[in-house]
Amino acid sequence: MSLSLICNQLAAHRFEDHSFWNTLGRRLTELLRIEDVHKTMSIRWLALILNSFARVYVLNEPFLKEASIYVRNCKEENLHTFDISQIANCFAKLNYGDDKLFKHMEQQICERIDELSCQSISNICNAYSKLSLGSETLFCRLIKTVKKNLDNFNEQEIANILNAYSKLGEKKYSHLFVNFLPHVCAKFEHFKPVEMVMIANAYSKCKLFDKTFFSLLCNYIWGNADLFEPSEWAILANVYANFNLRDLKIFYLIKKKVNDREHLLQHGNVAMLLHAFGKLLIRDEAFVINLVKRKKHIIDSLDSRNLTLFYVSLIKLNLRIPMDIWANLKLNISSKLHTFTDLALVSICYSSMFLSYFDMKLVSSILLLLNERRANSKSFAHQMHVTLFVLYSVYDFGKFSPKFLLCLHQLLSRAYQHIAQPNYYDINKSAIQKRISPFFPKNCLNVQAEVPVGPFVVDFLLTRKRPA
Repeated sequence: MSLSLICNQLAAHRFEDHSFWNTLGRRLTELLRIEDVHKTMSIRWLALILNSFARVYVLNEPFLKEASIYVRNCKEENLHTFDISQIANCFAKLNYGDDKLFKHMEQQICERIDELSCQSISNICNAYSKLSLGSETLFCRLIKTVKKNLDNFNEQEIANILNAYSKLGEKKYSHLFVNFLPHVCAKFEHFKPVEMVMIANAYSKCKLFDKTFFSLLCNYIWGNADLFEPSEWAILANVYANFNLRDLKIFYLIKKKVNDREHLLQHGNVAMLLHAFGKLLIRDEAFVINLVKRKKHIIDSLDSRNLTLFYVSLIKLNLRIPMDIWANLKLNISSKLHTFTDLALVSICYSSMFLSYFDMKLVSSILLLLNERRANSKSFAHQMHVTLFVLYSVYDFGKFSPKFLLCLHQLLSRAYQHIAQPNYYDINKSAIQKRISPFFPKNCLNVQAEVPVGPFVVDFLLTRKRPA
C-alpha cells in the first residue's frame, strides 16, 4: 500500500524520470509473477500504481502484460467497478490495448452496470472508444446508464462521454448528443477550455449544429482566449470549417493566438488549420505562407490523411507556394501513393486540375492506381468526371499511350454508372449556391449543382423548370 501511495505522490508532482519508472516497472513485473501475489497485493493498490505510470506517460509493456494477467485472475468479489474503470483509463492513457483484458472487464461491466459511478462511466466510455475495443453491446448498455444520469455528470465527465461517442459514428448515437445539449448549455461557463474543445469537436464530428450552442461558444472563446493551447485553436478552426461558419473575427483571433505560439502546434494541427482556411476560402496569404514555411520540415513525416489536407487546402487557397515546398509535397504524395484512400487520391487529382499546379506525372500515376483499385462511389464519380473533363480540355488524348487511354475509358465508365442515375444531382444546396441562386430568373431556371474546377471557377448545372 505504501508503495502505491508513494507512486501516486511522485506522479502528482510530475516526477518523470523514466529510468526510475522503468526500474520500478521491472521490479513490479517480477513481483506480479510470484504465484501467490494476490495475498500481498490488492487490486486497488495495483490500480493506483498503474494510474501513476499513466500520469507520467511511461509505457512499460512487460509490467502492463503482467498487470493484465493479474486482473484477469482476480476474484470477482475483489474487483470493484471503480478499479475496472481506473485500470481501463490507465491503459487508454498509455494507448496500450489488451484484447483479453478489455473483454474480461467488459463482461464485468455489463454484469454490474448499475453499480457504476458517473466517473466510472466516463472513464470506461473514454477508454473503450479510444482503444476501439468495446463491443456494440457495451456501448448500448452504457448509453442507457448515461441517460439515467444526465443531471449528475460533471463537466469533465460530459466532455469525455461526448468525445467517446463521437468516435462511434455520426448518426448512430445522435440522440445522446441531443439529450446532452441543454445540460451543456446550462453549464457552459463551468467548462475548462480543453473540455469545451472536446465537446465542440464531438458535435462537429456528429454534424449536429445548434445556433444557441455556437452563440455561447463564440462568447466563451472571446472570454477565454488566453487559455486555449495552439492545438485547441486548430481544432476549433476545424469545427467552424466543418459547419461552414466563416466567422472572420474568430479566425483573426485564431491567427493571432497561433502566431504567438506556433512552435507548439503538432503536425496534424498544421494540416487541420490549413484545411479550415482552405475550406472556408480565407485567403490570408501572409499567415498561411509563413505557417507553411515555418512548418515545412514536418511534410516528410505527415501521414496520407494529413498530406491530403495539406496539399488540397493550399491549392484551394491559390497562394504563391514556394517551389521547394510544392516539390516536396508532390514527392511525398508520390512516394506514399499506395497508403492513400481512394477518396483522398481522387481529391488530390481533382485539386491538381487547377492549371498553376497541374503535374501530369502525378495525375497519371493517381489515375492508374485508382483504376487498378476499381474505385467507385458517388463522390468519386463527381470528382472523376470533372477531372477527366479538364484533362480532356488541356491535353491531346491522341498523345496518350493505349494503356493510359484504356485506364481513362474505364474510369469514365465507372463514373457514368452514378452520373446516369436519375437522382445523381439530388444534393443539398451549398453555401455558394444559396448566395448566387437568387440572381437567376426564378420563373424558368433551377440551380441544381455546382462544379468547381480549381478554387475560383464555378460552372452551374442549370435545368429548365417545368411549367406548373
